[in-house]
Amino acid sequence: MRSRGIFFWPDGTRGGRIKSTPSSAVDLLPTICGLTGIDNPKGVRLDGADLSPLLIDKRTFERSQPMIWLSPSSGHLATLREDHFETMN
Repeated sequence: MRSRGIFFWPDGTRGGRIKSTPSSAVDLLPTICGLTGIDNPKGVRLDGADLSPLLIDKRTFERSQPMIWLSPSSGHLATLREDHFETMN
């Protein structure tokens, strides 16, 4: 299932754009840290990626680890996405 995400920051991002890069809720904290210039929390491994390059058009974005979605309520369904490929088990 895919849902839209909307970022609104009049002084920080240019509006009227659509990005097709997949993301997840785990990307929110690293992205907020990236947008505000705050270092990631010390001693905490964040699973998400900083999406701020997509929002402020400063550099290209490249995810360093695959994304995974688990659905325990649907049995043992899991989806793993790496690069532009998606695998379902």
